[in-house]
Amino acid sequence: RSIVQQLNPVSGKGHEAKLDGGFWQIMPETLDEWSDEALEQETYRARHEAQMDTIVVQYGASIYDNEARTYYGFCPNTAIPMHPNFEGRDPIGAIMRGAEANDMKVILGGPVMPFPFEENWSDNIREWSSPRAFDYRLQYLQRYASYKSFYGYYTPNEPNFPKVHELGFRPEPLLEATIRELDLIRKEFP
Repeated sequence: RSIVQQLNPVSGKGHEAKLDGGFWQIMPETLDEWSDEALEQETYRARHEAQMDTIVVQYGASIYDNEARTYYGFCPNTAIPMHPNFEGRDPIGAIMRGAEANDMKVILGGPVMPFPFEENWSDNIREWSSPRAFDYRLQYLQRYASYKSFYGYYTPNEPNFPKVHELGFRPEPLLEATIRELDLIRKEFP
């Protein structure tokens, strides 16, 4: 099934668009079936069949592998190794190229918080806010911000602050790391 069909099911009364943008989740288990060429072509469908003009690539920067206790990225040649399923690929680059060819905007999501965050809270915060993770964020943005389709970046705040507090954890380290991330990005990409 295409991403467009998932986002905009056809009701039988034509192809009336339900969204003008949508989240595309980049996850190894869902993208194993998608080649970079297929991702690039899917932007055409998103633009012309679903009439979307904006794609938000949710969790586009990386995924946290709980078993290996490490991040894997979706961006080649960076501080965080590529996910093993994507060696030699550039799925985010494919989406950016397709969006550019179809006059679309892309908002890229940053690294997801290690999950489940309740386990090893201090270690998870330390990893998410480590110098290596910050280097990766900059490398990720430097690689894709030059595309005409690049429209912005967002920090996926997961877990959310009220949930962190409700579970009895101190939310300050997460908030401080988020502020550092946004400050770093603001300085690098004014």
